[in-house]
Order: sequence, then C-alpha cells, then structure tokens
Amino acid sequence: EAAEPMEIDGSAEVPDVNIPSE
Repeated sequence: EAAEPMEIDGSAEVPDVNIPSE
C-alpha cells in the first residue's frame, strides 16, 4: 500500500506524484 494517494491536496483520485506543489 505504498502507492496510496495522499489526501494532502484534497486529490485522492490522483497519486501524490501528479499533485502540484502549491
């Protein structure tokens, strides 16, 4: 379960790799 999307940016549908660093 290491590829679990992080709910940091509120985007739980995309992996933390696709989340832009705001």
